[in-house]
Amino acid sequence: PVGRYRISFENIHDFVGLFSEIFFKDTYYLKKTPGSIRIVDCGANIGISLLYFKMRAPNATVLCFEPNPGARTILEKNIAQNQWFDTVTVLPYALSQSKGTTDFYVKTGSASGSDASMANVFDTHAKKALKISVETDTLSTYLTEPVELLKMDIEGPELVVLEELESAGAFRS
Repeated sequence: PVGRYRISFENIHDFVGLFSEIFFKDTYYLKKTPGSIRIVDCGANIGISLLYFKMRAPNATVLCFEPNPGARTILEKNIAQNQWFDTVTVLPYALSQSKGTTDFYVKTGSASGSDASMANVFDTHAKKALKISVETDTLSTYLTEPVELLKMDIEGPELVVLEELESAGAFRS
């Protein structure tokens, strides 16, 4: 339990790291609001950032992107046990400059790890990686109305996604 919420996770080490980064370091600072704001969470992982957003803005509508099937399973469990069905949507895409498929690497032994990536950084650090194929999509497809908070922690292709948003004219004042 975290306050009135219940959060599941694969291992305590990953949970403590994510919780500390998001809650104690206030990495994704959001002013408390009772309003109905719109948040897009790119790289939602198991939902610790989602928990933070829901604690700060309980009436927020949140669109989550999480391509890692192991993390997404836990994310969906966390959404279910907190009854966020009506306000949270999860999409299984890795964000990129185009629709398609790509290789995605997950550290062996940590199916829900927050360091999963489209770049195989694991084998270069003497760790083994599981390669899976995931669908890619463009973020601009989903930014059809104003967003109060865009959180992007997608382990590498952030600049590519921002460039795609710019070329699609998704940045509007």
